[in-house]
Amino acid sequence: MANLDPLIRLYKKTVDDKQTVLADLYREVETLEQKKQSIIDEIAHESEAMKDMDGIDTQSFFGPYVEGMRKKIDEIDDALAALEKKVEIAREDVRAAFAELKKAEITAERRAAEEAREIAKKEGDMLDEIGLDAFRRQQEEDE
Repeated sequence: MANLDPLIRLYKKTVDDKQTVLADLYREVETLEQKKQSIIDEIAHESEAMKDMDGIDTQSFFGPYVEGMRKKIDEIDDALAALEKKVEIAREDVRAAFAELKKAEITAERRAAEEAREIAKKEGDMLDEIGLDAFRRQQEEDE
């Protein structure tokens, strides 16, 4: 039977690589969510500042400012939606790679157990043969 250790190492590396990609995607999601929250906080801060100011000029600039910020939020939401799809694909890749790794590990464990059973059987057979030989010699000496 072939040694599965190189295959298991390859599968472990594949799982690690795919987990790294997934972690990078999670960091991108977190960064975008932080940007979105920053924009929302900025809008709230500017809105509070507008309450303290009087004047139609400042209020006339605030509407387009908020609209521009909402467009940025929409762009971030679109990017997050696209990124979520990538995250789901990456999760599935990690699951599949991990399943392959587990299959190889289980196969290796089964092979090792089978080899141990075969060795134990051979040793038992050999000990039985030694015992039978000793018994035959004893019988021959007694005759």
